[in-house]
Amino acid sequence: LSVQSNSVTVDVSAAAETLNLTDATMRNSVGNAMIEAVPMEGRNPTSLLSLQPGVLYIGQQTESADSRQGAVAGGRSDQGNITLDGLDDNDQINGTAFAGVLRSTLDSTEEFRVTTSNGTAEAGHSSGAQVNLVTKSGTNAMHGSLYEYYRPTNTVGNDFFNKNNEIVSSEPNIPQKYVQNVFGGSFGGPVKKDKLFFFFNYEGLRRAIDQIVV
Repeated sequence: LSVQSNSVTVDVSAAAETLNLTDATMRNSVGNAMIEAVPMEGRNPTSLLSLQPGVLYIGQQTESADSRQGAVAGGRSDQGNITLDGLDDNDQINGTAFAGVLRSTLDSTEEFRVTTSNGTAEAGHSSGAQVNLVTKSGTNAMHGSLYEYYRPTNTVGNDFFNKNNEIVSSEPNIPQKYVQNVFGGSFGGPVKKDKLFFFFNYEGLRRAIDQIVV
């Protein structure tokens, strides 16, 4: 017998799993590329929960302090559990599954993981949705970004009630003032190659909005 060569190819993929064969949980995972590509008015990665199957999002209820802004698999939204890099990120006062107490940004979030029902023993704190946010880390190469999103008044449509009041008062059809400016940047790199890294992100928000009195 002659000596023969043998080669083994290992394919490593960062794609999220499409079918869960290990347990009965209903879950999903979204990477940074998708997080930055999906348009979000509030630029809050936690709001990705409202896009998951079995989730109903009603929105902020201004008439009352009721924290039930929606339902996750039939449960109250205030039964959700949000963690940031494994640490508690729940709003202990308002309590909602659709927003953490710490403001996360799209550019600082590496991965969004959510379990909407049938959580395993590793999930705790509550019986509702289990939302996990994982922040970015630095790499062996210096990298960064700068961004700005500006929304002026001339791109805003008039509010229905404001327009109705203007018609009744014989005033011109002019939308209310709405100026929103979101800006920031990120920077990361190595402290010690292959050992220690750093990552920094800052995001600012400036708003100038007229309050409509109905």
